[in-house]
This record gives sequence, C-alpha cells and structure tokens, in this order.
Amino acid sequence: MYADRAVLDVVRAYRLPLLAWSSQARGYFARTEARQINGGPDPYDTEDNRARRERCRALAEQLGSRPETVALAWTLQQPQVWPSIGARTTDQIDLSLQARGLPLTQDQAHWLRSGR
Repeated sequence: MYADRAVLDVVRAYRLPLLAWSSQARGYFARTEARQINGGPDPYDTEDNRARRERCRALAEQLGSRPETVALAWTLQQPQVWPSIGARTTDQIDLSLQARGLPLTQDQAHWLRSGR
C-alpha cells in the first residue's frame, strides 16, 4: 500500500475506509529481480520499496513465512484499510490467508515501513 502520511491522517480522522487496490504490489515482494510492466519499468520498483522488500524478506525468514505474506500482514494491520488480493492460484490464496494469522508487533510493523 502506498499512501502518504497526509492521506492516512485524513482516513483515520474521518474514519474512512481505504481500499488497498494492489496490496501485494503485483507480486513485487515475492520477486527478487526487476521486471517490465507493459513495456516500462515496474512502478513498484523504487529505492524505498527495494529496501522494504529486503526488510520483508528478513522478517519473513525470522517468522518462517514468505515476504509477500509479511507485506500483506502489514497491510492488514493498518486501521481502516481493506486490502484486495489478486491471487491467480490456490497456493497464492493460501499464502494470502496466512497473512491473517501472522502476528506482527508494532515495532516490526514500524520497522517494515520505515526501517527504524
């Protein structure tokens, strides 16, 4: 999910739902290499997201999970945010469902977002 602090503040202040349209970033957190999207660079492949993907990988290894599951677990922890998933296989659905039960502490969630 990408929403800057100002958007999240409005969502929380007015208790609005935020639909995370591409909560798993088109599989970005599951991949290790960059790929082309419609002949251009992947819009999710930014310096900040590469760092977040590495943090997801590190935490997933600690938790015995997968990076994309950790990323979705983080999204699920955000107040008033409703993520959508775009699973193409039953295995992807299973990984997404695992995010629901993946316990992330507040410190872990903060670290995933900011690296601090």
